[in-house]
Amino acid sequence: MTQLVFIISLPRSGSTLLQKMLTANEEVASSAEPWILLPFWSMRNIDSSRCIYSHETCVNAVEDFIASMPTGEAVFNRAVREFAMSFYKEAANGAPVFVDKTPRYYLMIPELRKIFPEAKFIYLTRNPISVIASICETFNKGRLLYDQFYVDWFEGHRLMAKAIEEGGENTRVVSYESLVESPNLVITDLCAWLNLSYSEEMLISYKSSKFSGRMGDPMGIDQYVKVSKDSLDKWTEFLNSKYKRKIIAKMVQKLSGADLMVLGYAKEDLIKDLYTMPVAIKFDVKGRFWSLINSLALYFDYRYAQARIRAFKKIKDLVMDSIEQKNNAGISITGVLYTLFLFFSFWLLMDPFYTGFDAFRVTRDVGMFKYTGLFFGLSFVFFAYIGIFFYGDKNQQQGINITLKKNVLIFIFALVIIVGSLYARFL
Repeated sequence: MTQLVFIISLPRSGSTLLQKMLTANEEVASSAEPWILLPFWSMRNIDSSRCIYSHETCVNAVEDFIASMPTGEAVFNRAVREFAMSFYKEAANGAPVFVDKTPRYYLMIPELRKIFPEAKFIYLTRNPISVIASICETFNKGRLLYDQFYVDWFEGHRLMAKAIEEGGENTRVVSYESLVESPNLVITDLCAWLNLSYSEEMLISYKSSKFSGRMGDPMGIDQYVKVSKDSLDKWTEFLNSKYKRKIIAKMVQKLSGADLMVLGYAKEDLIKDLYTMPVAIKFDVKGRFWSLINSLALYFDYRYAQARIRAFKKIKDLVMDSIEQKNNAGISITGVLYTLFLFFSFWLLMDPFYTGFDAFRVTRDVGMFKYTGLFFGLSFVFFAYIGIFFYGDKNQQQGINITLKKNVLIFIFALVIIVGSLYARFL
């Protein structure tokens, strides 16, 4: 029977280093990053994906199909387990232990524990500031770009903390800091826990462990001859300007202090470390440029657009009802209702924070476009009255014209908001 071990962490948390140390033991096998179970999580989560055959429809169909059987959940879990274990056993090639190191399995930890009750879980944590700095340097050539990793920043920390709090006898928590400072102690403990023989050679020959495939650490391990503590402060080289420091500090502020404490890091200490470090660049033009690109990329990401459209659809019927009421009750009452509906529907449309899109709830409070939802909501109030005109009696045009003139104040207010948010962002 192959013993399955999951290493779960955020990206750039040292998971490849830990994986290679463990596989330096001949009793342990692994592969770069299988990711083989995430599609099973995705197929039951509407907001996780998009595809040419309509992911939302697929999720609903799968859920209905599973619910149609008295033991549907158990059948599904058993089928996934048998599917995955057939691959794990083949990949293990006779080794008694197989390690699946897929960082984003943090999205489905409860599901993994149900499907693989005998599996062991290693939760690997790392200083969040080091994580985001390493992400920018490794995947984005040192540019302040992190839009593709917002789910890791917000949901990753939250879900990892939740899993660690829940604990369990089949779990171990390892910090990256302890791994590089005292690798012998950490690996000795893990070997004892996994019933493996420990050898100091594991701390030396780990670099010779090679995995096929395109996933995994593209650069970090090869920078050092041996396990090194130098990486602990490497983030200071990247966050070398006041602007970068300010952006990352805002991101840290958005994380739950309680979650960070569970992960082993005090929010106050992280902020203090940011603001006590020396900076080399006073006015970071390059950092500001890439931060702007990041905000644009974040704001127009299809996942947010998909959530906004779903939110708009939820209120569409109410809007249409208000139009019908207008034809019966007159423009004075309906105009107000129609305005409110359009305002809130477009606010929802432009701001995913209000859509229940929990996996990606970030734009309103973090991005450059903090007030964009409000701006568009107010702007569409203007167009709402034009809509009333086209749907209504043209004899009411004089009243519409008066209303349109009044909306000049709305545009001025919206302009003040957007300029103020840009000012607060850059200064």
